[in-house]
Amino acid sequence: MTKTIDKVIARHNKIALYFSGGKDSTVLLDIMEPWLDKIMVVWINTGDAPKDVIELMAATKKRVPHFTEVLGNQPGVISRYGIPVDLIPPEAMRPYNEYIHPDTVKLQSRYDCCYKSAWEPLQRYVEVNRYTLLIRGQRKGEQLRNHMDDSVVGTMEMFNPLLDWTEKEIFDYISEHQLTLLPHYKFATSSIDCCTCTAYLTEMKDKITYLKAYESDKIPAYLDRLALIASTLYPHINSFIKTTDKAFTDE
Repeated sequence: MTKTIDKVIARHNKIALYFSGGKDSTVLLDIMEPWLDKIMVVWINTGDAPKDVIELMAATKKRVPHFTEVLGNQPGVISRYGIPVDLIPPEAMRPYNEYIHPDTVKLQSRYDCCYKSAWEPLQRYVEVNRYTLLIRGQRKGEQLRNHMDDSVVGTMEMFNPLLDWTEKEIFDYISEHQLTLLPHYKFATSSIDCCTCTAYLTEMKDKITYLKAYESDKIPAYLDRLALIASTLYPHINSFIKTTDKAFTDE
């Protein structure tokens, strides 16, 4: 791996490494330590980051030679485009909720919210600052990943040193090198970028317990959003269940 990393690094003068504090980027940062003097470590603060992530980034800033915090605006994104969800009824989607159903609760795809709150600010940062290499901790085995693996997009090369690693290899490395994982991994299978995110419910299996333990001040806002989502989704889910029950019963 060292030879491959050396070869990729040698092609570039402006290099950024995306660090979220999750398990994969924690391993990535550790592996890339010999080259960090040439790399800008970039954290996207969505505006709703967990306290433990903020503390980790403060410590990381002191530890690495080059670190920058790029600001997103998840609260503003939700205010304008809607609450992030895993399921969206048509009347809650833009532009229909603006012109046809203006009184409906605004909802948006979880991916749209992530893009506007985190991915777009990251993309804008690397483009404005003319980085030509972006290093990420993406793996092929991840359920939640884009498919821009090791590739070149415009003038930007994407490099994923952990692309072929398994999740077991990630955890084995963490154990062997005595790296510390954020506490939310007791409750989730992936990193948490936003405390009050109401999507990714399959991945975040016990969000309310996590909030009670670490982010109790965020619970009212989280519950208010869940209630709004439930009131919007329930009629559609109820109709779907009744329709499918009848359809399969009548067969």
